[in-house]
Amino acid sequence: MKFRTTAVYFLVLLAIGATYGVLRMEKEKAATKAKESRLVFSFAPKTVSQLDIQSGQDKTISLKKTGKWAITSPIVSEVDNMQLTGLLSTLRHVSMVRKIGKSAGNLKAFGLDKPSLVVRFLAGGKWLELEAGAKNPAQTGFYARAGKEGEVFLISSQSYDDLNKNLTDLRRKELFSWEPHQVKAFEIKWRNGDQLDLQRQGDTSIWKSKTQPALKISTDKVDRLLQGLHWLRASNFLENGAMPSAPDIDITFQLKDGKSRELKVALPQPGQKQAVATSSELQCPVLLSTYFVSSIPHSADSLVDRSLCSRPSDIKKIAWKTSTGSGDLVLMNGGKWGKVAGTAAPKAMKNSWAVQSFLAFMHNAAYISGSAHPAGKPPQDAANSIKLVDRFGKMSSLAWNTPAPKDTGPVTGWLDRDGTLQQVQLESKDIRSMTDSLAQLSGEQ
Repeated sequence: MKFRTTAVYFLVLLAIGATYGVLRMEKEKAATKAKESRLVFSFAPKTVSQLDIQSGQDKTISLKKTGKWAITSPIVSEVDNMQLTGLLSTLRHVSMVRKIGKSAGNLKAFGLDKPSLVVRFLAGGKWLELEAGAKNPAQTGFYARAGKEGEVFLISSQSYDDLNKNLTDLRRKELFSWEPHQVKAFEIKWRNGDQLDLQRQGDTSIWKSKTQPALKISTDKVDRLLQGLHWLRASNFLENGAMPSAPDIDITFQLKDGKSRELKVALPQPGQKQAVATSSELQCPVLLSTYFVSSIPHSADSLVDRSLCSRPSDIKKIAWKTSTGSGDLVLMNGGKWGKVAGTAAPKAMKNSWAVQSFLAFMHNAAYISGSAHPAGKPPQDAANSIKLVDRFGKMSSLAWNTPAPKDTGPVTGWLDRDGTLQQVQLESKDIRSMTDSLAQLSGEQ
């Protein structure tokens, strides 16, 4: 009897759950239908091939898609694709916040006798139009209508602002279309005579200075430089002739496809925050924020690799000896680090991330200066040393003496990378950070 009662309760619960699910689905469908009924237009953005925008008394901005989008009037220019995508998305989803009804011939009451914004577009072979007039008394939206004969409704201020694009908004702002990996060589010339030239070695990530081939150039520094130049964006557009005849910076890029690109920059006067620049890919001078200028090197020496070890992902073995302890680690299968003790199999560490964090610190830390020639062997009494082996079997090492507790000056060290031993000057704070990290790794083994 009890089993039958339980079964009945179970069936009742199933029925209630099913009923709730059906009601919820119906409610969601009704909400979706109501939302779609308020949409001003129904079209697929990919079917749009022409677009006209007129804001107030400004000239009409015309865009056309023939393979790719371009501005055709009042100037000829490439398009800011991000802005255009956002504009088409807004058009697709612009909705009536409230329906007003027929204007009864009194368009002036809604500001529609002289629209403040008109957007016309050709979608799937059919022209559609949105006219927007004045703000409503509550200042929460704008009166609008779809076409000359359409009824008046209210759209949100956000939709109005998103549609009200000017020529600067819609013009292409990227100074370059190349990707950093496509650059084969580049040359930077400063007006004061400083310059550098780098060339990629084949299809590798290795760079060499043509005039100073002995320098070991940092791949990471070059990557950051090219990425920064690649992402430069114009903040505004200027008339032809606004660029001075003698630029302060002239950068030429040679691409793998044989083409070249050029960037010229005229630095601003003290106190000004925007520089005038020209790109060989844009039709006119532009304004750029000067934040990027400090990242442009004056010589190849600025791009020298002064890191204390190679990339963390390449390191497979670590051994160290300091005044606080010693250790011997090896990278195991699965990305875990293990302690090496004699001939026994490595014992996995609990916190392998701490090893990767330490290696990342070593890679990002940089010595201040180093001797141009090998400095001989490190002193036998050096209290601290680290030895590393990478996945290519290359060995590197760093040795140093423990600085005095209150000493904040540079610490002398001996760095061996790629078979070349250098006497280097290290930041005392970096040395202390490394020593503390190694002490923690010694305790976690």
